[in-house]
Amino acid sequence: MTLATKPVKVPPSEVERAYVKYGADVANDVLALIDRTQQPGWGLVKTGLPALDKLVTIAPQTVTVFAGRPGMGKSLWLKVLSKQSLAEIASSGGHDRGERVFYVTLEEPGAKLGVQLGGMTARYRDIVRATADVNEARREATALALALRSLVLIEHPGVLRGAITPAISTSMVIRAIERAHHDDGLTPKMILLDYLQLMQADGSSSSVKSKMEAVTAASNGAVILSRAFNCPVILAVQAGRGTDRRDVRIPALEDMQWASAIEQDAHNIFGLWRPWVDFAESARNGTAKPLVLDGVSLEIVSTLMVMGILKSKDDPAVGRRIVAHLDPAEFRAYPITASEASWSQTFKS
Repeated sequence: MTLATKPVKVPPSEVERAYVKYGADVANDVLALIDRTQQPGWGLVKTGLPALDKLVTIAPQTVTVFAGRPGMGKSLWLKVLSKQSLAEIASSGGHDRGERVFYVTLEEPGAKLGVQLGGMTARYRDIVRATADVNEARREATALALALRSLVLIEHPGVLRGAITPAISTSMVIRAIERAHHDDGLTPKMILLDYLQLMQADGSSSSVKSKMEAVTAASNGAVILSRAFNCPVILAVQAGRGTDRRDVRIPALEDMQWASAIEQDAHNIFGLWRPWVDFAESARNGTAKPLVLDGVSLEIVSTLMVMGILKSKDDPAVGRRIVAHLDPAEFRAYPITASEASWSQTFKS
């Protein structure tokens, strides 16, 4: 598919023909797919959790959703996958092929993402509180241009020529990526959006109807981007407070705010729960009860992550639960430790 940022006059007959494929065309598509899977840069996503990677396929032309309440790891997962993808691009020479990670941030400032994705030892919190070692932080910041050279960030620019710029909308994101592809020869290896419900509808108000339209448009746009650029699209989606009334607080499909469209559009949907967020105080003072899930007890620690597979179009994984560690300081996911072997055995796929 050829994309361009400027209108191109194409005869109507050519446009109509572009939508139609015969059996031989489909056969060629299958052969092309097989060949692409053997080439450097094939965008199959690995989460760092062998059990999850065995259960669920996060491939090009798919949309994957991480859904949860605030603080449950939606943005954290996007950062984990971003760091891994940036490392893969660097190790495979993908930067020279134009491969980039496109990160749409609607909540967190770009400087914060730069600190976290760039691997700085200075913490963002210390920088904004002016308690970081200034000279060391400056030295590390100058190295970010190299560490983040395969990252393309899309965020609200604020004020431009004295006027507040329009809110980020689905069509704006699509046009921005099209422009980067057409003008700069860049190809998304992965597109991430944090988070879905903050996306605005074009020219809309803040009414309930327009909010639903905006989320629907963002969901549909994610599918378009995944297919047009043959890459995985990863979305963070906010869940409602209904999860707070459950013992095991993994979101269900109906908990996603304004996001019924994503139930249809997404290929994979994961519900996230970090028990530490709900029980941090009792865990710190030693009064927290162990988490009991499917008959297995586990100590509640800050890195503990419980994931429910709510939807998986291409894999028989719906209803499965994965328990692992998601480190909010190192931005990495890893399996539970050897000391938790009985838990690991329980969840072996």
